[in-house]
Amino acid sequence: MLAPLLPTALTPLFGLPIGSYHVHHCLMHHQENNHYPKDVSSTEPYQRDNLGHFLVYWLRFVIAVWCELPAYAWRSGNKRLALRLSLSLVSYWVSTSLLWRLNKAATLWVFIIPFFATSFALMFGNWSQHIFIDQDCPGSAWTSTYNCIGCSDNQKSFNDGYHIIHHLAPGLHWSELPKRFTQTLVDHAEHKALLFEGIGFFDVGLAVFCRHWHVLLKHLLILDPQLDKLPPAEKIRLLKSRLSPVQ
Repeated sequence: MLAPLLPTALTPLFGLPIGSYHVHHCLMHHQENNHYPKDVSSTEPYQRDNLGHFLVYWLRFVIAVWCELPAYAWRSGNKRLALRLSLSLVSYWVSTSLLWRLNKAATLWVFIIPFFATSFALMFGNWSQHIFIDQDCPGSAWTSTYNCIGCSDNQKSFNDGYHIIHHLAPGLHWSELPKRFTQTLVDHAEHKALLFEGIGFFDVGLAVFCRHWHVLLKHLLILDPQLDKLPPAEKIRLLKSRLSPVQ
């Protein structure tokens, strides 16, 4: 009985209107697989080593998600969900406005700051998870994201580092992700998938922004034998080629 109550009661305290995460991540992001323009949080249109582009990406979420997310649900044919989500989004800001009049300091720290902090963290996480995209097949889970294995982040994020597997089988229980990864090593090699060992998504995103290619090469694993034989300069060129906006 508490299962529906907990996300309903707790999500506003994390800066998320009720129901928004489920529609944004579980429905839109996974069904559209980071593919632009249907996935409004897609990283495809951006130069993904450009900090300015990331700030535009984040601000678009902050400003436009209130309209774009219900519009996505409506276009997908789920009008009841679109109306329910719209009501939730409006209720969130009406409630926040009323609470602001009642107690500005409490509202700031309990609702407003968590919204900006959570939105920044979630969007930087999604940006980092989909920072390397193969121009030739951007809609493929194999080459629109990558895996982070052997890192402590996986112990805190329900094995989210196995992100290729997470997109290929979003309904797979988190405890089964490592097993499915080992079962598909040959597929990873055939699709020229990227892997990083010992670092997480935030580390990869920061390394890209700071141009720390030596850090990325240190942790980079390429299962495809031909790509793995490339000299370091060519591997860096490969990574850079997957940062450009998808045409």
